[in-house]
Amino acid sequence: MPVGKYLKPIVPLLPSWLLSRAIQARPALLNRLPPGRSLRWSHYLGDVVVWIDPANAIERKMLAGYESSVLRAVERFVSAGSYCIDVGANVGAVALALARQIGPSGRVLAIEPGPPYVARLRQNLRANPRLVNRVIILPVGLSEAEGSLLWRPDPLHPFNAGLSQVHSAAVPGELPVAVTTLDVVVARQGWERVDFIKIDVEGMELEVLRGARDTLESLRPVVLFETLEIFRGCHAAINGIADVFIAIEEFLHGLNYRLYDLQPDGSLQDVTAAALPDNTLALPIEFQV
Repeated sequence: MPVGKYLKPIVPLLPSWLLSRAIQARPALLNRLPPGRSLRWSHYLGDVVVWIDPANAIERKMLAGYESSVLRAVERFVSAGSYCIDVGANVGAVALALARQIGPSGRVLAIEPGPPYVARLRQNLRANPRLVNRVIILPVGLSEAEGSLLWRPDPLHPFNAGLSQVHSAAVPGELPVAVTTLDVVVARQGWERVDFIKIDVEGMELEVLRGARDTLESLRPVVLFETLEIFRGCHAAINGIADVFIAIEEFLHGLNYRLYDLQPDGSLQDVTAAALPDNTLALPIEFQV
């Protein structure tokens, strides 16, 4: 008789270490966990420890290794000693991958304004003593100018949030957060090199890039930024930009960057704003592809 029949009712009662083993053997048991119950997962990227709440879409994705296109870029463009920046670090899915890749001589700036995500990011780093000193957490937002914006949880998509101006209708959990620019952040860190930047900020990629002009011009990092199609027209009502991806393309072309899609076989395919992958690479034109 299947063991799972007897195991399912007691799954929510198991200690975290045993729960992790049970779910590793029978992934379907994950669906038996009540909302808010987290487990300590020791197998992220093979050997990284993370805490997983199955109700959190990002954390649940980490059970299987996160987004393959992002991890491919980290493996391809980040090496021992690299200095990296994770903008929109959330709970640390990419920051942990970067920290694992750079070795003890590299550094990662993990930038995240959302208090619950910062707390989880710190928890994940504490669970990985060999990685914790490689990551600097900055609990701020980034845009094209310094100031303050509202951090607003998405009521339709739990565990997702973004930054915005004041709205007429409040969202439960929203709060003002400090906002700065990537150029200011890099200058304050005193970094003389930046090798890789990942940006995932729910449609604010253009603002973050504009606030990184000096860094892009002088340090010439590889940039990986989210370009989901749902965000193409998100600026139209805010500042009249009908197609934010065209605006990003023009901005990056003006800094002598070109856009690519990193294929599963490791090859780079030229792309334009008209048709972008979910995550787009921007490489300086002097970069040997």
